[in-house]
Amino acid sequence: MVQPVWSSRYTVPGGHRLGNHRNARTFVRSVFIRLMMTKNRLPILSVVFFLAALVFAGCVGEQKCPFRPAPIFSAGLPRVVQYQFEEQGRFSLESVLFDNGMLMEVEQDICTISVQDYRFKVMGDYSAYPDSLWLREAVLQFNFLSKLSDAHTPLRMWALRIDEVRSDMKLGQEAEVAENIFVSVDRVVGSEESTLLVRFAQR
Repeated sequence: MVQPVWSSRYTVPGGHRLGNHRNARTFVRSVFIRLMMTKNRLPILSVVFFLAALVFAGCVGEQKCPFRPAPIFSAGLPRVVQYQFEEQGRFSLESVLFDNGMLMEVEQDICTISVQDYRFKVMGDYSAYPDSLWLREAVLQFNFLSKLSDAHTPLRMWALRIDEVRSDMKLGQEAEVAENIFVSVDRVVGSEESTLLVRFAQR
């Protein structure tokens, strides 16, 4: 089984709680999908979630949206060593530090346009990576997430969808992976930290 490439240790700057460096930042991204809940109330991701997003069409202008984002992950999951979930109205920020050193952040916005942004961060300079490897890494990371628990198995569907279209994808450009559902993959690289960006949008 192929494992994700990234394994560099990520250290939370200054010992602050995960996500604190985002508290002062205005949520400006439209982010994804109203997550439905299983019987045990653990949120999972599947195609059905997009049906719930249709309900959000009643949100207009500054009108408050009738739903709030729910956490996708939790502190008690295997491989999770630090966890935080913050909510601000229709927006949320979820921060997960894994035992392999990767920090993942998930931003959600639940309203007329549903989008979800995943940011996978590791320490190190990955600027030498060709575009094709960033796209492959997106597939590997969602395979990794799908193995956290039985409830997260549906995330493998997105790994498969990205894998099906990645040969025709370019970084930063959207590809349709289901009816009215789009994915884009991008990256931000630096000398000390690199970030894989994966966005799902339902319109």
